[in-house]
Amino acid sequence: MSLSKSIDRITQPTATSCTHAVLAMALGVEVWDVIKALGDPISNETAIAWLVRHDILPLSCDTDLHAFPLDGYYWVSVSSLNKLGTAHAVLVDTTKDGYRVYDPNYGKAEREYYPMDALSGGHPIMNSYHNVRYLKDCSK
Repeated sequence: MSLSKSIDRITQPTATSCTHAVLAMALGVEVWDVIKALGDPISNETAIAWLVRHDILPLSCDTDLHAFPLDGYYWVSVSSLNKLGTAHAVLVDTTKDGYRVYDPNYGKAEREYYPMDALSGGHPIMNSYHNVRYLKDCSK
């Protein structure tokens, strides 16, 4: 398995499948395949182990200097816009042209979501991201 060359936006199918949707977007696979492989809900540790088994290393990039130092895909925990006090997973795609945020809540009725330009557009809640993991493809 390797990282997808482009991202197709995926909406999380259940209330607790944001991480599944982020991994599915990054890998270019069906979200239900990720849910079937990992169960729902999952822990970050389970998701990390699954990625490593598929030659994707989720490298921690939590630093005060620059959270997104490399071009590529980042699995990022942010504050949920829908359930106060909980974390939510988004995919951040970085290129020389800027940042794109892919929020699995996009497209769900009555759900708030981070817009694609949440980082470059200065969305205030995006300042609270944590657990930034660069997805390093080691399959090549």
